[in-house]
Amino acid sequence: MSNEKILVNEARSKIKEARISAGMKQADLGQYLSRSRTWIIFREREEKDLFLADLLKISQATAKPLAWFFQKDAEQIWERRCKKLMQELEFLIEKHNPQRNGK
Repeated sequence: MSNEKILVNEARSKIKEARISAGMKQADLGQYLSRSRTWIIFREREEKDLFLADLLKISQATAKPLAWFFQKDAEQIWERRCKKLMQELEFLIEKHNPQRNGK
């Protein structure tokens, strides 16, 4: 791999979840990565850039496959789908219910 810094900011939101599921504190993960606890805090809060080399080390430290960091949260996906379906259902009820339309 080249020395290029490859940004993987879309994976930052999963760092805390991975760390906690591995039973690690921020200081533990920082020590594993030879980074400070503050460095971890900034990445978990999505306040600083995250590079692929660091994410690979986080993946190893937390025993999470690299692809896991890029997966969308299934619960959020279902919530959005349900919300959209409810909006469509309300629209259909409003459109086809004569009593609600005042007809």
